[in-house]
Amino acid sequence: MLKALCRVAKAPLRAEASDRSEMVSELLFGEEVKLLERKDNWARVMCDWDGYEGWVDFIQLIEKLSSNRETTKVQLPILDCLLDGEIIRLPLGSKLQKLDGKYLFEQLTIELNEYIPITFENPAEKLIHTAKLFLNTPYLWGGRSCFGIDCSGLVQVCHSLINIPLKRDASEQYLQGEKVERVEDVLPGDLAFFKNKKGKISHVGILCSNNQIIHASSWVRIDRFDEKGIYNEERKTYSHELAGVRRNIV
Repeated sequence: MLKALCRVAKAPLRAEASDRSEMVSELLFGEEVKLLERKDNWARVMCDWDGYEGWVDFIQLIEKLSSNRETTKVQLPILDCLLDGEIIRLPLGSKLQKLDGKYLFEQLTIELNEYIPITFENPAEKLIHTAKLFLNTPYLWGGRSCFGIDCSGLVQVCHSLINIPLKRDASEQYLQGEKVERVEDVLPGDLAFFKNKKGKISHVGILCSNNQIIHASSWVRIDRFDEKGIYNEERKTYSHELAGVRRNIV
């Protein structure tokens, strides 16, 4: 099966082969997909990191040539660099290839401006730090970047920087990791999930502590958290009802 990489800063992944179709997710620069089907100028692809499928404009992809290069991920909200001499702004989570100390994109050279990835000893600390880089990012259904992001996209991208692969949707993420039985036992970095009126998982956020959560709701924000759910101080009411807590960081 042929493989390809996203060649633009971010590419919409759509439900159907049309620019008018709903955006269900996004591909970030350097992320890898399998090519499943071609239809005119569109390709149906499967994302390597989560198995998610959708349609992308084929011109926004480049056939993958290399296979064994070291990779690293952008850890800044936006990284300005040159791709074969032309400026490109890469969002957090974009994948860069390395070979002999140089950053590459297949046959092209990426020139970075003194980029030094941030390191953390504690993965939970890195997870929360990364999530806070998205603060005030507007909510965007299907979004996975600081230009717009949804709740499960925020959780997925942040976990990718600590090498924990999560599924794309909150309902799928709820099935991963270990269940935390009691709210009083939660730890920073745990994921809290919330249900709608029908009892289905509809929202997710990252716990900063036992009483604060960072999540994407209208925008990426930090709100109060307790055994009932998320409390919105501005509206003086609970905005989300707690369904459960899961732990992926051991």
